[in-house]
Amino acid sequence: MQKVIWICIGVACVVTLSLYVQVHTRVQERSESVLVQVSAPQKKWYRPTHAQKTWISALEWCESAGKPTAINPNDSDGKPSYYSFQFRPETFKMYALRYGLFTKEELSTQEKIFAAMKEHSNQHRIVSEMLNDHRVRWKNEFPLCMKKIGLPPRY
Repeated sequence: MQKVIWICIGVACVVTLSLYVQVHTRVQERSESVLVQVSAPQKKWYRPTHAQKTWISALEWCESAGKPTAINPNDSDGKPSYYSFQFRPETFKMYALRYGLFTKEELSTQEKIFAAMKEHSNQHRIVSEMLNDHRVRWKNEFPLCMKKIGLPPRY
C-alpha cells in the first residue's frame, strides 16, 4: 500500500511539473509576442477616400501624363522636376522625412533621394499623406495642376 502511495505522489509531481512547464511556456510566449508588438509599432498611413484616389490619379495625369519616368527640365520656376508627380528632390525629401517614409540617413545623398523618388509608390504615398496634412499649400506645390483640376476633395 505504501508503495502505491509513493507511486501516486510521484505521478502527481510529474503531472504538476509538466503543467507548470506548459503554463510557464505559454506565458513566456505571450510576453514575447507582446514585446514584439510593442517594440515594433506599424506606421498607420492615411487611406484616401475613393474621391481622393480619383483626384490623385488626375493629379498624376496632369503632372506627367501618367509617365513614371517623366522629367521636366524647366518647371514653371525654371527648376527641373521629376517622375509621376513631378517632385523636386528637396521637396520630396522634406515630405518623406515629415511623414516618416524615410530617415535622414536613407536620404543623405542626391543619389539616395533620386533612387527613393523614382519609386512610384513612394511618390504616391507622399501625395496620399499630403491629403491629411493641413500645412500643405496645394497651389504652391502643384500650381498649374491646381488651376486645371482644382484642390483635392476633403473626403
